[in-house]
Amino acid sequence: MNPKFLVSTLATAVALSCSATAIAKDTSDKEQRFEQITVIGSEQAINDIPGSATFISEEELKKFKFTDISRVLASVPGVYVQEEDGYGLRPNIGMRGTGTGRNDKISVMEDGVLVAPAPYSAPSAYYFPTVGRMETIEVLKGAASVKYGPRTTGGVLNLLSRSLPTEPNSSKGMVDAALGGDGYYKGHAYFGKEKTTQQA
Repeated sequence: MNPKFLVSTLATAVALSCSATAIAKDTSDKEQRFEQITVIGSEQAINDIPGSATFISEEELKKFKFTDISRVLASVPGVYVQEEDGYGLRPNIGMRGTGTGRNDKISVMEDGVLVAPAPYSAPSAYYFPTVGRMETIEVLKGAASVKYGPRTTGGVLNLLSRSLPTEPNSSKGMVDAALGGDGYYKGHAYFGKEKTTQQA
């Protein structure tokens, strides 16, 4: 074997191992932090959405103090609700004349995620989010609902849950309780706090 080739190969191997060690040490000394980013929905203005869209704000939900989705959606044009239990726990929602058979022609989402495991078989029979813990509600009808997947013939109902406070060292919360006839009772509470940590 050629001694020059052996020496140059050995020198290259030593140089590479030293540089790899230096690179590994350099990256371990520096701590990298990435800011958490959560994206829900789109930044498209409601007036630019194809089809029709309705946005029910937190102020509107607070104003009427509705915890029944049937009463909340009564103000939205083109949305029809048929109740099963009278408490809004199993609503049958239809949009644009598609029928109200257990939400089988619309997609119901919570924070942009389908709420039922089987969108083709009576999704409202499994679970329906309670409106009391929602911050805002989006109703999309027509072409705007196509991007949300199958069974959006009538449209999409997206319930957005309450977000945490964003100001440093701030907190917010609420307690809501009610009693009524027919053995009705309801309790709902939430609390959230933004805690600022010291950066070293």
